[in-house]
Amino acid sequence: MARARRPAGQATRGKTAANRLRRLDAYLAACESSLLRRGPEPLVVDLGFGATPGTTVEMADRLAQVASVRVVGVEIDRDRVAAAASAERSGLSFVLGGFDFETETPATIIRALNVLRQYDEAEIVPAWTQLGERLVDGGLLVEGTSDPHGRLMVVNLLRRRDDRLEHEGVLFSVRLTADFHPRDLQAVLPKNLIHHVVPGEPVHELFDDWSSCWQRARTRRSFGQRAVLDESLRLLADGPHRLDPRRWLARRGFVLWRGLGDDPGAGLAEPSPLTALAAPGRRQGGLRSGSDRTRR
Repeated sequence: MARARRPAGQATRGKTAANRLRRLDAYLAACESSLLRRGPEPLVVDLGFGATPGTTVEMADRLAQVASVRVVGVEIDRDRVAAAASAERSGLSFVLGGFDFETETPATIIRALNVLRQYDEAEIVPAWTQLGERLVDGGLLVEGTSDPHGRLMVVNLLRRRDDRLEHEGVLFSVRLTADFHPRDLQAVLPKNLIHHVVPGEPVHELFDDWSSCWQRARTRRSFGQRAVLDESLRLLADGPHRLDPRRWLARRGFVLWRGLGDDPGAGLAEPSPLTALAAPGRRQGGLRSGSDRTRR
């Protein structure tokens, strides 16, 4: 008999905590509701759910409040898939797979959190490529990293358009119930960005400018962290960084960065085919940073 093909990828440590990805689920439910309602029971994939299926179950529960979706948890470890079977129910299942997972229909959303940080940076784009091929047109790949309890999180948002994957932005998420500084987020940058917080790189300039604006905004700290964040983003909008203008995002602890470099979009090539993506930390290789050029 032919030996079964090994799924593409590596097993993660598998550790997670209840509600670790709650904020990301809330963002998807609020900002991707139309995608979640596309067709009968659109497919949502949670890649690398870990040693226990808790965060996948939570995701299914939260998205069910928005639309009737099917959620599939994918794991490369057979024992984890077997252990998760007891949590299966109508609209929620678990399968063996990696970046090359197979499902009956393409996914509308793929969530891959705390999966790629253990890889070399050169392996990130090939992984994105494989996952992008498993999305419907207009589907979203959400890939990034959080701290152990989900207080801090940074994710890449990548949208499939025909046979191309566009980098729509980087979503920063922070719980505003505790003291916070923008540089705290550097510790949870995704692998494609974490080594690029150096002079000359767009993400370095963002953190430098944001930190300066944060210091100025701390005059509002008596009104709480939410007020400081909102004021820091208002000040930051005067610079070259393209931020999503929706104020309600900041009030909930989200910052969506859509710009790279001093002149947003300048010098960036049109998005390349899925097989020829480039990491968004640099102005090279043909990956576009979204099409929305609206400033705050």
